[in-house]
Amino acid sequence: MMKFLFVLLLFCLLHASREASGLELGNVRAMFGGEGVVAGRKLELTIPMEPAGRWPGVALTPERGGRFDFNGCREFRAEVSNLNAFPAQLQVEIVRLKRGSGKKEIFLNKISGGIGLAPGERAMLRVPLIRSRESGFAPQGLHCAFEGFNCRENHLPADGMVDEIRFFVKDPCQAKRFRIGNLHLAEKTAPLPEALESAETFYPCLDRFGQYRHSDWPGKLKDVSEWKIRAADEERDLAAHPAPAERTRFGGWTGGPQLEATGGFRVEKYRGKWFFADPEGRLFWLFGVNRCDLSEATGVTRREHCFEALPPRCRANEWTYYAYPGALRLGFYKGSRPRSVMQVSFLGLNLMRKLGVADPEADGRKTAYDYACRRIPERLRSWGFNAFGNSCSQQIVRAGRMPYAHTAHQTRCPQIAGAHGNWANFDDVFSPDYAGLLARNLKQDFGEALQDPYCIGLYVHNEIGWGRDDADLARGVLRSPASQPAKQEFRRMLEKKYGSIGRLNAVWKTEYPSWEAFLFSAAVPADRDAWADLNAFNMRLVHTYFASVRQAMREIAPGKLYLGCRFTNNYRNSIVRIAAEYCDVLSFNFYKYSIGTFRLPKGIDKPVIIGEFHFGTPGYGPEWAGLCAVAGQEERARAFDRYVRSALYNPAIVGVQYFQLYDQPALGRTLDGENGQVGFLDVTDTPYPAMVEASRRLGGRLYRERLSAVPAGK
Repeated sequence: MMKFLFVLLLFCLLHASREASGLELGNVRAMFGGEGVVAGRKLELTIPMEPAGRWPGVALTPERGGRFDFNGCREFRAEVSNLNAFPAQLQVEIVRLKRGSGKKEIFLNKISGGIGLAPGERAMLRVPLIRSRESGFAPQGLHCAFEGFNCRENHLPADGMVDEIRFFVKDPCQAKRFRIGNLHLAEKTAPLPEALESAETFYPCLDRFGQYRHSDWPGKLKDVSEWKIRAADEERDLAAHPAPAERTRFGGWTGGPQLEATGGFRVEKYRGKWFFADPEGRLFWLFGVNRCDLSEATGVTRREHCFEALPPRCRANEWTYYAYPGALRLGFYKGSRPRSVMQVSFLGLNLMRKLGVADPEADGRKTAYDYACRRIPERLRSWGFNAFGNSCSQQIVRAGRMPYAHTAHQTRCPQIAGAHGNWANFDDVFSPDYAGLLARNLKQDFGEALQDPYCIGLYVHNEIGWGRDDADLARGVLRSPASQPAKQEFRRMLEKKYGSIGRLNAVWKTEYPSWEAFLFSAAVPADRDAWADLNAFNMRLVHTYFASVRQAMREIAPGKLYLGCRFTNNYRNSIVRIAAEYCDVLSFNFYKYSIGTFRLPKGIDKPVIIGEFHFGTPGYGPEWAGLCAVAGQEERARAFDRYVRSALYNPAIVGVQYFQLYDQPALGRTLDGENGQVGFLDVTDTPYPAMVEASRRLGGRLYRERLSAVPAGK
C-alpha cells in the first residue's frame, strides 16, 4: 500500500512539474482601442469594430514589474473562449523589448501564435517556445534557426525572460469579445543536444535522407527498409478511404441543385453564398493543395559540410542535383554570392530510393514523376480534396484529372525600373501593346491548360508589391529613366493638365527647366505638394494593369475565369476596389487562424478564393513553424479544420488552397531560405496522419457544411 501511494505521489509530482507553471494576468495595457477587464482570474477582452490601429488588443506585464520567466518549458498556454456568434481568431505575441529605445518599440525577440475558434467555442491556445542560447557558433542562412541557436523571430531570448504577452486581433472586420484565463507554461524541456556546442560537432546537420540529425520525432525515417512497410500501410489506408461520395468528375456536388451546365467553370450565388459551378452545372467549392511538385530543393554550394551524404553526379540524379542560376533573394551567403548555386532535392532522391531506382543509367526523374502522377491525385481524392492548388507541376496536374488554376508568376513584360515590388518590379503597363504581349506570353505558357475543361482559370501575378501607399508606384515612375514608357505617359498627363512646366513647378514646388528635364530627373517631390497628381497617376496605373490583364484573358481564354493577383495580408481597400471591377474572382493569400469575418470593402459583392494558408510546428525537422505557428501535429490539424470551416461559414469565399503539399527543406529552399514544417507530407514522402484525418473529415461534409447557417462547433 505504501509503495502504491509513493508511486501515485511521484506521478502527481511529475505531472505537476510538467504542467503547473502558472502565470499571473498582471498589469493590463490597452493597445489601439482594445479593452481588457480582469474579473477574478479571467480577462474579458473586447476588440472594437473601428480600432485606432491595426493591432487592437491588450498587453500583459508582470504585476510586480520585471519580466515573465519562460525558462524550462516548451509551450505557453491560455484558455480562450470565443464569446461571439461567429468564427473568430485571437492572436498572441510574446515579446522581449529593447528598453530605452524611445517611442518606437524595438522587438529583440518575438514569438507569434494564435487560435481559430468556432462560435461559442472554448479551447486551449498553445504557442510553441523555441529555445535560444548565447553561443559563438550558429549556422548561417536559415529563415528560422534550429532550436538552441539565437534568433529574434520565433525564439525565446537566451535568458528565457520576456517583457509582455500581447493578445490582439489584426485588422478586425467587426467587433469581437473573448474570455482569456489559465495562463501557464507547459511541457518541461530536456537539455539541448551537446552537438550544438560547436561547428565540429554540429556538422553535418542533415542525414542522408535530408532530415535534421540533432533531434527526433514521430515518423522520422531511420532506415530504407521502413519505406516498404510505410508503402504497404498507405496502400491499405487509401483503399479503405476512397474519395467522398456525391462528387461529379469535376468535384462538384451531385447531392445539390442542378444548375445550368455551360461546359466550363463559372461563379454563381446560391442561397446567399458564392460558389463555383462546375462544367456539369453542379455547385463546386474548391478545396485544394498548392505546390504538388517534386522540385523543392536546398542550396549545396559552399554548404557541402552540412550534408551527411550527397548524391553522385550522374544522369539518374541530374534532376535532383543541379545548378540554380542567378542571384538568390535571401540569406545563404554573406558577402560575395556565387553566380549560380548547386542545389539538391532530397525529396526527389528519397522517391528514387523508395521506388528502387538504383541503376545510374535509369531515368530517375521519369520513375519519380510517374509515381507522383499516380499517387498524388490518389492521395488528394482520398484525403477529401477536390482540386489542385496553384504552382503545381503541369505534368502532375494533366495526369490527375482534377480541377486546377495555374499562377502566371513572371510574364516577361517590361517593368518599371523604380517601382520595386515583393517578387519583381511592377509591370510597365504603358509599354507598347502591353496587353497583347501579356496575352501572347500567357498563351505560350498555359495554352494547353486553357483548352482543358478541368482548368478553372488563371491567377496572373502573385503578391504584387503595391507600395506603401496610393502614390508609391507613381514615385517609382519618377525614379525611373527617361526612356520608361510609364514616365513618358506621366509627363503627357501632367503636360495636358498644367500646360507649362512653370505651372507644374508652382504647384509641386519644383524647379524643372523643361518637360524634357522632368523626364531626365529622378527626384521625387514632397507629398504635401504633389500628392493629388501622384495619387491620380498611381490609380491610373492600377486601373490600366487590371484592365490589360482582363483584356488578355478575354483574348486567349474567353471561357476561363480571371482569378486576380493573390493579394497578401497587407492589401489596401483602394486597390481591391479597382481589382473588383475587372476580376471574376478576387484572390487573397491569408495566413490567419480564422477568416469567417473577413469582408470586402463596403459595396463590393464578389466571390473570393484563398490562394494560400498554412499551419506549422517546430521539432519535426524544418524548424520554421510557418506564418501561423501551433504546438504539435494535433494542433496543426485542429487549426486547419477551424480555418477551413471558417471559410465555409463566410458567404464570399468559394474555396481555399493549402500551402503546401510537402514540407520545405530543413536547410531552406533555394529561392529564399524558407524552411517551414507546413506540409501534408515530409521530405521522405510520409504523410502526417493528423492532417490527413482532418482533411478527410472536412472533405466528407464540405458542401452540407457550406450550406448550413452556422458550422457545428465540433
